[in-house]
Amino acid sequence: MLAVPLDELPLDDTTSDLLTRLRCCGDLQAYVLSVTCAGEVDCRIVVRRTRPGTTVELLCPQDADAAPQHWHAVRVVLGTRCVWRGPLRGDDPGRVLRFVDDLLGLPPSALRRRYHLLG
Repeated sequence: MLAVPLDELPLDDTTSDLLTRLRCCGDLQAYVLSVTCAGEVDCRIVVRRTRPGTTVELLCPQDADAAPQHWHAVRVVLGTRCVWRGPLRGDDPGRVLRFVDDLLGLPPSALRRRYHLLG
């Protein structure tokens, strides 16, 4: 994995701060995945625990003004991908960290009681 300084990543300040916080969480690995497809930039913070299993991809829109009001994340388990809507983008960063932690560890039935499944 290539280490890129935070100021060179295509992230707004809120997302950069979140990435820093995720990297400070004990057993989490977090990195930025940014690819361009058909001229559109798709940027995500990919988070997983040190042991294999579930992966969470927090979506990071490039245009902060056009970004959804809520954090959206793709939960990947055994190749199956589901998109969940989490807390508001302006919420306390701790709520976003809990959202990621919940997606990494809770079963779908428990997630549905806390978050909205988008598909």
